[in-house]
Amino acid sequence: MMERRDAVVGPQRDNVCVIVVTYHPDEGFPERLKLMALLGDAILCVDNGSTEAEIAMVSNALSNVGGVLIRNNENLGVATALNRGLSHARKAGYVWALLFDQDTVPFMAMFDRLAEIFESHPMKKKIAVIGSNYLYDSGRPAAIPFSDREGGWREMRTVITAGSLVSLPLLEVIGPMRDSFFIDHVDHEFCLRSRSHGLKVLISASPLMLQPIGAAKFHGIFPGLSLKASNHSAIRRYYMIRNYLGLARHYLFKEPVFMLRNLRGQVVSLIAIVLFETEKGPKLMMALRGLRDGIRGRFGRYGPG
Repeated sequence: MMERRDAVVGPQRDNVCVIVVTYHPDEGFPERLKLMALLGDAILCVDNGSTEAEIAMVSNALSNVGGVLIRNNENLGVATALNRGLSHARKAGYVWALLFDQDTVPFMAMFDRLAEIFESHPMKKKIAVIGSNYLYDSGRPAAIPFSDREGGWREMRTVITAGSLVSLPLLEVIGPMRDSFFIDHVDHEFCLRSRSHGLKVLISASPLMLQPIGAAKFHGIFPGLSLKASNHSAIRRYYMIRNYLGLARHYLFKEPVFMLRNLRGQVVSLIAIVLFETEKGPKLMMALRGLRDGIRGRFGRYGPG
């Protein structure tokens, strides 16, 4: 067991716990897990109701890297799974948690780069999250247009969960991930809540991982202009719309730029469904149900009614 340290202590490999949430992982997961395990002192997986065969694969992969499995017997959502992992890491005395999706492919420079960002920041005690810039799994850059020449990092309103280095002591100020969101916008809500406490959310300039976002495909509209179709499932469309409205209740006036940009993204995404995606009807229907439940303030796991 490690001795608890002050929040101002920067990330070092012996004070970082790697946390990955699994849900029906594919056969390539063990190889990705090996890469993730190199980036911290300990690694744990929180599984959300995978099959027995999948659990056996995850358990075997963890045994090869000395990791720990926390098993949920059903899908409790990303937020709850992350909270279980974060709680385990805090009780074990770790100072930082490095979060991953099961399909993330981290680059080996990730840890050193995130640690450098912490050391270069003038307000270390206020750093809640350091996120990792990324490439889509196709190799296409994420839409964050700046370079290392601009200082190596930038302050952000939000970053995605995967590749995020989270200060565990500051969770006492911020609080846990929002369980009632289940999935989608969990990372946005956590980052915006961190900022509401006067804390900092940063991101690396350089890409530090490959990260699939849905099954994204880019479709040319005009020369030099393309539209991304994320090809998320119908149930994800429900959570995206509903949880956006949940965010809007708290942050529309506190973070208007982010909320309006995200609204534009939601609209563009719906247009992409109509133009390019399959199962248009079910996806649009679930989006409407998300709109309904978001207006009603009905959150938690989706259930008809």
